[in-house]
Amino acid sequence: MTTEFAEETKQKLTAILVCEQNGIAVHRFCTPEEGTKVCNDALENYSGASLFTTDGGWTGEVLLSVSPTIRDRVAEAKLRLQNDINLRDALDKNNVPRDRDLRIAIKKALEDYNAASVRRALRS
Repeated sequence: MTTEFAEETKQKLTAILVCEQNGIAVHRFCTPEEGTKVCNDALENYSGASLFTTDGGWTGEVLLSVSPTIRDRVAEAKLRLQNDINLRDALDKNNVPRDRDLRIAIKKALEDYNAASVRRALRS
């Protein structure tokens, strides 16, 4: 890939960004640099984001339209982010301090509880 082609590609919307918009997980197309900035900002704001980048000058929109694997991965990222948003909002609603380690521990405890509940239900 030539330097000229690489620079041209950087200006295109060659990334697929999954991020929070007004409390909803959405995807949009952006440059890799913009996507990286949004991902970094999301961490500071107790949210999350995922970034999928493309090679060879493909735009994110084209890749998403032709690749079932990418569509599935983007859909999974949106679902996981929406679940995290819902948990964050529930913890905020119940005045749980915004301490990252505490919230990670609570999330893990809820996951363990849910998994144990499903196992019990399947044995019944």
